[in-house]
Amino acid sequence: MNEKNIVKESLKVICIKSTSRKLIKGGIYSASCLNTQKCWHSNDYFKTIYIDNIGSYNSSYFTNIDGTSFDNTADFTTKYQKNLDCGAINYTGQLVRCSYGSGKILKEGEIYFVEEQKNRTIRIKGSRFFYSSYNFNEIPVAKQRLIKLKELKGEKTKTGDQTRKFLLFTENEKKLILFELLYKVLINLRSVELKEKPNIPKLMLSLGGKYNIIEKEVIEFLSQEIDNLIKTF
Repeated sequence: MNEKNIVKESLKVICIKSTSRKLIKGGIYSASCLNTQKCWHSNDYFKTIYIDNIGSYNSSYFTNIDGTSFDNTADFTTKYQKNLDCGAINYTGQLVRCSYGSGKILKEGEIYFVEEQKNRTIRIKGSRFFYSSYNFNEIPVAKQRLIKLKELKGEKTKTGDQTRKFLLFTENEKKLILFELLYKVLINLRSVELKEKPNIPKLMLSLGGKYNIIEKEVIEFLSQEIDNLIKTF
């Protein structure tokens, strides 16, 4: 993979096409990375551009401030980056750094352990899903060794396996889990004599320990009307 030019600051760009609620056509944004990539199913190349604090998009959605496209612009980044080259390297068992955050699991700049690689996607430890390799950068072998040595000394490195299990499920799956826990609590309460009002959230948390659910999630679930919850499925 070609190394990118390292620039001191993000480039100002104009959005000319929006397919996301995060982007406004005609808006001016800051881009910290331009990357040329090869399609995994063909020999064609395309460019992606990373918009600070928003995400990665096809560069055709943007132009330079002067209205020119990025067709003849050399790849650049505001920091050292080397994208994963899954066509030549198997990253299973290695550490990688997230370059483009996505949803609740992937956080930009954090390190993750690759548990499985499939085509141009990888599954990080602690996740059930495969993510595009374009979301990650390589970590030099020497740096990986240093990280592992620090861990042996007790210095923890944040990786995917530290993500709460409950966050790995879809919204509908989360609701089904909470429904099931509530049902179990109510069934258990029928078989005992109560001397005081039961703490339903606390009982649900005790039964759902393996999911590592927090009290706020249970309270929000219980505060919704049952009819509204059912309609969301």
